Amino acid sequence: MDMNRNKAVYMAQGETYMSPLVQSRLSKTFGWFSYGLLSTSAMVYATRNSMLWASVPWWAMMGGTIACLFAAHGLDHETQLPLKVGAFTAMTWLMGLSIVPLVQAYGIATAADAALATGLSMASLGGIAYMAPSE
Repeated sequence: MDMNRNKAVYMAQGETYMSPLVQSRLSKTFGWFSYGLLSTSAMVYATRNSMLWASVPWWAMMGGTIACLFAAHGLDHETQLPLKVGAFTAMTWLMGLSIVPLVQAYGIATAADAALATGLSMASLGGIAYMAPSE
């Protein structure tokens, strides 16, 4: 925020300036991804000791996940935000329900590997967003 107020001063000192477009991209990407992680892990935590996942056929979970993904992608975030968030949340809940058998079978090793993969993917996404052309 300080750099936004004093852009000319920082640029005169030779410091790099992240454009508002890149800042916007990063904040939206990290915001949606963080919410996705939160809601997926909440579903895994809520169902970790249950066999709810076994009562839903795999094809229904996969079909529902893909349908919710396309619904969330197709909705406009400016005019239909509650619907978009609902479709995205439903998708992440179905993903969490799909992950529960892995967590039940393999425990903490799966969570550690997932945390590593998540950290690497977010670092990659941040780097791509930072290096993307702003014009």
